[in-house]
Amino acid sequence: MDPLSVTASIIAVLTLSHNVIQHLSSVQDAPKDFEQCAIEIADLVGPLTTLRFRAQQAQAPGSLPWLNEMSRLTVKGGALDQYVQTLQLLQDKVKVGDGVNKVKAHLVWPFKKKEVESILFQMERLKSLINLALTMDHRQLSEAIQKDTAAIRASITPLQAQTNNIGAGVKLLQADTTSIRATTNFTQDALSPLQANATAFADSQSLQKHKAMLEWLSPVDPSAVLNDHLSRRQAGTCQWFLESAAFTEFQDGTEKTLFCPGIPGAGKTMVAAVAPEHLLEKSLHEDTVLRRRPEIAAPVMTLYKKHSACGTRPSSDQYEQALRQICPTYHATFLVVDALDESSISVRSDLLSVISRLETSCSVRALCTSRSILDVEKHFKQVRRIDVFARSDDVRRYVVGHLKELPRCVQRDANLLDKVCTDIAASADGIFLLARLHVDSLQAQRTKSMVRNTLAQLSKGSEALDKAYKKALDRIEGQPKEDCLLAERVICWISYAERPLTVRELTTVLAVDIGDTSLDEDKLLYAEDIVSVCAGLVAVEERTRIVRLVHHTAQAFFGKIRKTCHPSAELDIAMTCLTYIAFDDFHEALMTRRIEENRLIKSSSFRGDLSEYAAMHWIAHVRPLEITLSDNIWNILRKEALLQRCWEVSLSRKYVSPELHQLRGMIHFTSCYGLAHMTHRIIASQSDKRSFVNAVDGRGWTPLLLALRYGEEDVARLLLREGADVNMARTFSSTNAFELATSHSSEELVQLLLQRGADVNMPGGSRHGTALQRASSLGRVRIVRLLLEQGSVIDTDATDPKCGCTSLALASENGHEAVVELLLRWNADIDGRIVTRHVPSSSVSFSPSSSPSSPPSSYLISSTSQSDSKVSEWGPPPKYGSPLVLAARGGHEGVTRQLLDAGARIDTAFVSRHLPGHALCKAAGYGHKGVVELLLPRGAVPEFCQSGQKYSALQNAAAAGQRDVVELLIKKGANVNHMNEMGYTALHSAVKRNCLDMVKFLIEKGADVNPIHEEGTALQSAASMGRGEVVELLIESGADVNFTNEGPTALQLAASRGQIEVVELLLLSGADVNASQGRRWGTALQGAAEWSYAWVIELLLQHGADVEAGYAGRPSALWWAAFWGLEGMVE
Repeated sequence: MDPLSVTASIIAVLTLSHNVIQHLSSVQDAPKDFEQCAIEIADLVGPLTTLRFRAQQAQAPGSLPWLNEMSRLTVKGGALDQYVQTLQLLQDKVKVGDGVNKVKAHLVWPFKKKEVESILFQMERLKSLINLALTMDHRQLSEAIQKDTAAIRASITPLQAQTNNIGAGVKLLQADTTSIRATTNFTQDALSPLQANATAFADSQSLQKHKAMLEWLSPVDPSAVLNDHLSRRQAGTCQWFLESAAFTEFQDGTEKTLFCPGIPGAGKTMVAAVAPEHLLEKSLHEDTVLRRRPEIAAPVMTLYKKHSACGTRPSSDQYEQALRQICPTYHATFLVVDALDESSISVRSDLLSVISRLETSCSVRALCTSRSILDVEKHFKQVRRIDVFARSDDVRRYVVGHLKELPRCVQRDANLLDKVCTDIAASADGIFLLARLHVDSLQAQRTKSMVRNTLAQLSKGSEALDKAYKKALDRIEGQPKEDCLLAERVICWISYAERPLTVRELTTVLAVDIGDTSLDEDKLLYAEDIVSVCAGLVAVEERTRIVRLVHHTAQAFFGKIRKTCHPSAELDIAMTCLTYIAFDDFHEALMTRRIEENRLIKSSSFRGDLSEYAAMHWIAHVRPLEITLSDNIWNILRKEALLQRCWEVSLSRKYVSPELHQLRGMIHFTSCYGLAHMTHRIIASQSDKRSFVNAVDGRGWTPLLLALRYGEEDVARLLLREGADVNMARTFSSTNAFELATSHSSEELVQLLLQRGADVNMPGGSRHGTALQRASSLGRVRIVRLLLEQGSVIDTDATDPKCGCTSLALASENGHEAVVELLLRWNADIDGRIVTRHVPSSSVSFSPSSSPSSPPSSYLISSTSQSDSKVSEWGPPPKYGSPLVLAARGGHEGVTRQLLDAGARIDTAFVSRHLPGHALCKAAGYGHKGVVELLLPRGAVPEFCQSGQKYSALQNAAAAGQRDVVELLIKKGANVNHMNEMGYTALHSAVKRNCLDMVKFLIEKGADVNPIHEEGTALQSAASMGRGEVVELLIESGADVNFTNEGPTALQLAASRGQIEVVELLLLSGADVNASQGRRWGTALQGAAEWSYAWVIELLLQHGADVEAGYAGRPSALWWAAFWGLEGMVE
């Protein structure tokens, strides 16, 4: 069908949808039914609009199969036709009446409940079909349309009856047409607002869902950040980068990775902004993947629906899996990562690993910028690179572009302008930021002589930036006193702020004076005035309205000098926060707030927009000055209303239930936030101090538990001195003080708890069980040693059945070599088996015969009874994984070597039903070549498969595209054609994961291209999944195109799934067009006709397909063609 015909059909449906929504706006006395019908129609407008534009773009040959499937939606009696009849029924019934005197009756809901249910079912069915069409799942779409057609036929009779009834009603209306028109004109003004609202609701419904998903994914709009950087770009700059050979090769796909290192201020961020803009201009898209292609955001939308409801976040593996699903929908996917050096080492390492895997498995091309730091340089050692620095031509363009900011004597003298450009470019020494600061330094020079003197003093070299910042400060101090004080306060707030401030937040801060009781909006400054007094050191991002220093080096510079240059700044900021929290209108605003997704939502009635910042960060500013501000804090906390306010503004960080704040006292608040001086002052004011310090709040927390939970050791020591109970667990989860201390606190505090009688074997509330397991998991070797010496049971199981492993397994999983060594010396079970019963610590005493660090073999155990002394009753192997498997999976070579040397079993499997496998299998699949090299000489077998395990080590590595590991395994004797119990080889694994390079490599290493597994050969798998390049490679390597094992051939599989490119490849390679194997399949033509793949049908007929051939137990190709209205194709 012509794309224009499909488009026209959809436009007609959209027009009718808007008309029906307008009529439904008039309905009275039917709020429930109206809401259901209106929402369903509105929900369909978005997908129908997307479908319309998709159909308009369906011109390319590759789009015709999709277009042919679409045409079946628009035929007479099809899904869209049924929807049109439903809409007409709604419209006509709402309009039915019998005269002017009964206009009100016209507007009463005329449907019965069963009729509404039928209408809503039809709408929901169409929505499902459209979603299938947008995801291009031809098979599911065809099957769904087939079922829907049957439903249409079943419902056509009642629809006709409804239509006849409507026709009778319309005849009754004809006599009163004139009066109805008059009434319509009378009510038109009242209906207009409703019509506008309905239309806006329909058009924005799907966009609102998509926007909510994007905000959940990242609160920062990447396009806003990108556009802000581009808005500051001088035209023509960075052109050298875009025209470089390295970038051209990266853009064309010759190079998968481009590394762009540079010194601070060299212009790396601008390069990272220019690159995607250039790539977008060369492509069909105009923004990021999720923002311009909502229809392919399904994997992310799935994550959003799953996690947003319960307030959780996806794991990094889930994010990566979503990217793996999205990236293949593009011909090329570019990933631009700026400022790798500004992330933590752990985050950077994980991110680089993910990028490497995406480059291998999804053909992603990555451009990364960073300072030249060791780990980043090592990672990008073998890739193409471009060193970023400010070119002289770019600096000259920048200076000329800012000519209006230079003194008039420079603007009017071409020779002087040339000297300015030349000198600034020379002094910039590759640092673009320095050139900007030098331009700013010239603005106040009024004569040519002053300009030349300034140029002669331009700083250069490694200390140039600091010198430029100091000169900027000098210019600030030379301003009028009021401007100087304003600039200093602005810079101090930006420097000390816990997060970037918006223009509104900063102007509010500057308008608050100590002693104010409310915000005086007449004090608010304009952003332009704030920037103008700061000598070029402060900038405002246009899109986000964030106020920031000009560069992160400026932030570092002021971080070094702020305490000496502005010693009272911290006190000013803290007092401002306390003053703001005490505002009367701030209190009223908090009372009207609601909690949504564990964060505070601003009240539109409160116009001072510092509320969110104050709620999140006031404690951080007050804590360093707790003693100085003791009276101010006391005056807030001792008043019930103000204490309530403190709990509410702290909800976003600590507690999440606002209704519980009344169950918490001052001591819970000060313990939670580490206000030790205030805690002491509060306890001193109580008569029964012991009961007071053990008070339980509404969530079961004592002050001691809160202090330990948040690592507030000073408060914890104070509470212990005042009589806090060390073995008092949290009411709801069994979390105890000792468990929390081993996770967050110092060895000295843990010893203090032991001295106070803490039970070392007390089960904890975390999934890691006892204090020993938690300390082992975190790698706290000194704490682990202390616990062992105090009698902690070493081989107990974790409390969480999903975890189910011992202290040694937890330490091994996280690569803590020192802890593993210590536990092995204390005779921890090497394979992670658990003790089924242990001796309570109260009945065991240890008597060292040598040093305190000696293992338990040199200790004497005394017990109150013989039965209690039995500590060697072993349970089954671990559910979660043996220490060796967990160490291998994590790539921890040191721990793996330790465990092997200690005698760990090499064949112990990882028996989780989600992640089965032994140590070699895990290490190979995750690409840990070093671990594989350790395991092979110790007897690990590459072909070994645990019962129920799908892949061997070689197959696992092949499926993950780990070429280095595959090559190593084959070199060490692995059989490249080994089959597991289901008949899978490494080649099958690589084909199913669409790893073309791996398939080619395995074939080069002698892989059989015709191995048979339960689903057929590798060629059949590739053909079924539409892997055209893999199919071509397998055929060239000798794969049998007509192979069958009492099942379908590769051609039958490809044809029945609409894989037209694969079908053509197979036909050109000699596939039997009329092959008919298997009771379920019939010929390729039968399969293509059954699913109405018109292009495939046409191609098969051109190659001699017999329309009469096929399995007799199935409908013939002619029958299916007649069913789908394609008789002309097969006649």
